[in-house]
Amino acid sequence: MSMSTRMNYAAGQLFSALTGRQISFAIRNPTIASKAKQVYGTYKLDTSGATRVVQGDLLVFCSLGGALLGLPADAIKERAEAPTLDASISDAVHEIFNIASSIVTDEDRAVFQKIYFDVNLLPEAANQILAKPVYNYAFTVTIDNKEIGAFSVLAGF
Repeated sequence: MSMSTRMNYAAGQLFSALTGRQISFAIRNPTIASKAKQVYGTYKLDTSGATRVVQGDLLVFCSLGGALLGLPADAIKERAEAPTLDASISDAVHEIFNIASSIVTDEDRAVFQKIYFDVNLLPEAANQILAKPVYNYAFTVTIDNKEIGAFSVLAGF
């Protein structure tokens, strides 16, 4: 079983169990860029110190976080489209990135570092990964059979 297949299955199972909603991560072509507003999370691997980046549509992270909070879809979309995230959805998005640390690698323990809402603020290691990833596991996220958006795990070496 490939890493992307293991990752999409693990992510779907993990987030479904946490939210009580039917969540799936379908493998998608990583060369097709999403036009939605993006959010980024950086991770450090314990043993090697390598960086991993999770990139995705802000709506995906707000939807997963909102599902953790038990919010209805229309309230999640409204909060995701606001100029700034309110404290509860911001905390929930942070928690989604923290939870995602369990799926960004199967070779080491990943520790979530920070969320970035602006690609220009990413650290150099993350920028290098985005510019030339060694791997890019890209997924389309659906919640209760409704396509929400893009979610990717990227790494360099």
